[in-house]
Amino acid sequence: MFEYKKKSQIVILLILIIIFGINTNFFRNFLEVISQKFDDRITKKYGFCSQESIGYLVYLKKKYGIKDNPKIINYVHAPNVNWAIINTKNINKSSNKFILLNYPGSESKINLKKINNSLFELANAYFFSNDKFNKIESIEILNTSDNFKKINWELEILTIDKYKNKKIIKKFNIENILHENLEIKLNILNENLNLNEKKLYFKIKNKNTTNIENLKIYLIFKNKYILKDFQIIDKVDNCYYVK
Repeated sequence: MFEYKKKSQIVILLILIIIFGINTNFFRNFLEVISQKFDDRITKKYGFCSQESIGYLVYLKKKYGIKDNPKIINYVHAPNVNWAIINTKNINKSSNKFILLNYPGSESKINLKKINNSLFELANAYFFSNDKFNKIESIEILNTSDNFKKINWELEILTIDKYKNKKIIKKFNIENILHENLEIKLNILNENLNLNEKKLYFKIKNKNTTNIENLKIYLIFKNKYILKDFQIIDKVDNCYYVK
């Protein structure tokens, strides 16, 4: 009787383990671990030269034996990836090298989030702070309708800090014939905007009856890192190791 009860408990335990393994994909994950190399699993999960680009960082560390903790700049909004390459023994050692992940080129064009017909927001403004970009080079206003009337607008650039304090940074009067691609040049340094703490908004005040419902606004950022200024050590797609 005791032996039968013990065997029954073992069978029940095995059934529970199997059910748990199926529900948590344990068996599939275990099969992937033993059938795929570590580098392949990392690339599959985090991308090689996309998103976190951990695959590229692991590749660089192996190929070049990196120990001096080069600065990593990822142009995609993703979690911090320093863990993939950091050398804790040289944590305070400075490096003259940089790793640029998902590099967009000398400029980056960002679509502003439309709050309403006249208000647009640079979402996650802190991401575009001056560790990646030197300045907002220009603003591009696109008209997607067939309305080509003469316009008379006022464009306000304003910030709102964490205490809900509003501050107008700059104003532009725009008088033009509204056409399909209207571009306005700006020259605003990011340190004046303090993007680490504030939200950045662009508000169009309509001084006439022109329809502004079909507008799109883009910011053109000037990249802080221009490739011609560096020596390229390694390149895969749009990921670079430079000094």
